[in-house]
Amino acid sequence: MRRTIIIIIIAIVVIICLTLAWWFFIKEGGLPWGKEGGPAGALPQAGNIPTDGENAPQIGGVSKNSPGFEDEVIKHDLENRSKVFMERLASYSSDSNLLNMSDLYPEMAEELKTAVAGKRLSLLADFEKGGEFSGYTTSVVTSNVSAFDKEAGSATVVMNAQREVTSGGNEPKLEYKNYILSWQRGEGGRWLVNAISGEY
Repeated sequence: MRRTIIIIIIAIVVIICLTLAWWFFIKEGGLPWGKEGGPAGALPQAGNIPTDGENAPQIGGVSKNSPGFEDEVIKHDLENRSKVFMERLASYSSDSNLLNMSDLYPEMAEELKTAVAGKRLSLLADFEKGGEFSGYTTSVVTSNVSAFDKEAGSATVVMNAQREVTSGGNEPKLEYKNYILSWQRGEGGRWLVNAISGEY
């Protein structure tokens, strides 16, 4: 009888020890999983990514917790959108139907859309009369926000670009272009291009 009681006590102690070991070494982030909640060398999970101090995510040198972080996110987005917009708008050939321009209409304010539509029709007429092949390929090298006013909903993005021009059977020529896009925040908070400066 006494031996049975001793065995029961030992079993209870072992269960308690195993429970404590599980709690401290696994549940609380100890060995074998490490204090980051995952195996050694594993990438940090969302809950383990630093959100303050020097290790916080940054855009344009501004950390996530800084007051200007939201502005930097918008400016970063406008810089990227400007690059894609200008490269598509200014890259086309006489063999195309200039769908690159009409596909961008949803990104434009109404006044600019009308102007670009007029330029597209003019180019199509020139291509039809010209007869020779013409091609233009534009690559934006730099894209930077030069002015930004979130309250007014306006922004200006300046770009430097390279443009390869092919005409007839001649060797392609490389030109250097400067473009400026003016953005305006429209209905629903969507930013639209409302003006373009630079030959495209």
